[in-house]
Amino acid sequence: MHVLLELSNNRHEALDLAVKATSTAFCAMELANPAVLREACKLYGRALAAHSSCLTKERSNPNIHNIGLICTSVVLSLYEAMDGTSSAGFISHITGSTILMELALLEGHSQCLLQEVLYYVRFHQTFLSLLGRSDTPHSSNPLSYIGLSDKVPTVQRLLNLASVLLTFYPSAPMPQIPDAVILSQISKAIDDLWLEYTTTSARLSSNTITWTDSSGVHYRDAMTALILMYFSAVHVLHALASSSSEHELDAYSTADVIDYHARILNAAAFLYQKRIGCAYNRMSLPLYLVAVHGPLAVQRMHARNYFEHWRLGGTMAGISKLALERMEEVETTQPLFDNRGLEMKLPARLGVAG
Repeated sequence: MHVLLELSNNRHEALDLAVKATSTAFCAMELANPAVLREACKLYGRALAAHSSCLTKERSNPNIHNIGLICTSVVLSLYEAMDGTSSAGFISHITGSTILMELALLEGHSQCLLQEVLYYVRFHQTFLSLLGRSDTPHSSNPLSYIGLSDKVPTVQRLLNLASVLLTFYPSAPMPQIPDAVILSQISKAIDDLWLEYTTTSARLSSNTITWTDSSGVHYRDAMTALILMYFSAVHVLHALASSSSEHELDAYSTADVIDYHARILNAAAFLYQKRIGCAYNRMSLPLYLVAVHGPLAVQRMHARNYFEHWRLGGTMAGISKLALERMEEVETTQPLFDNRGLEMKLPARLGVAG
């Protein structure tokens, strides 16, 4: 997205307005300034109108797919992630950008940048699938449009596995009954990917990927923490699928699941303390799994506290509202086996009071 400043010009009025609206909303959130937020809302309305006009032109001329149009949908989704005007707003922008990208990739447009945009959008598309709010008719594998010479990042391959496992999750449009053979293949794929990741990491750096000391769990860097979050998330999804029967989930029976939930929370604490803002909107899927399926009340409450905190302020209010709405819908059906630790708070940020 670093080339948006070049794309955002008079040739792309909708993108220009979308960038202005989203950046203004970000400033408003950081400053807690209602007046600035109102200005962002006005810019957002103008961006929507301009974007709608562009989409209307595209319907009459399907050959005008361009990166500016796709990036406009993505940037508008960023606005909705921060200041959700409605649940449908964020969903529609992510859905729209996904469809436009698949069409553009099929036609061979600007593959290099589209690849990076696709990587970003897939985090949210997979999260919406987890919530049962995905309206996108998925292709068999959108990553197949990307040239084989470009190595797909580990976290994107984990999203592939998560997408398969989500077909067994109750929120799927037509939940599938898990097949033992498929689950065994997925388990092997997770293990193989973990071996590849750790082997490559050791070759590239002598630093260990994670370690624990008296102050907590640490990671080599932010991307390492995020990748380990998603490894844990696919393990949780695999455990849910493995123990499901007739769509009834019971992932509380193994010690491994507790460990994976704890690992997700450890990585989230690291990213939160370091103030890795760009990672926050990629943490939703793992944290939601802990908030809904964590075996211990302290884990569920801790994960939910992130969403509650982001909803009240900052740049994750829209996504957090969507997640919390879904939690409220399902919480009455989830058994709560443990009542300890209900007062757990978010970790104090490094160098920040409170």
